[in-house]
Amino acid sequence: MGVARSTLTSKGQVTVPRQVREALGVHAGDHLLWSTRDDGVIEVRRARARSLDELVGMLGDAPRPVTIEELDEALHERFARATAR
Repeated sequence: MGVARSTLTSKGQVTVPRQVREALGVHAGDHLLWSTRDDGVIEVRRARARSLDELVGMLGDAPRPVTIEELDEALHERFARATAR
């Protein structure tokens, strides 16, 4: 693919170059996952959309109904583990 350049704005925003968007298969509104490796390399991946069944399945068999806060915490923990790979 080669090298692509973009500029970071004062608000921390960056335009993803067209060739990178095409390589990732992303479009406006899609989410990206950013990972920092120990060797200083930053990896950017397209976030995979998840179904509601997958999200509920992340909690396992809950013995009781869960609160929105508990669901949110479980999702954040799962996301952190997924992006740490």
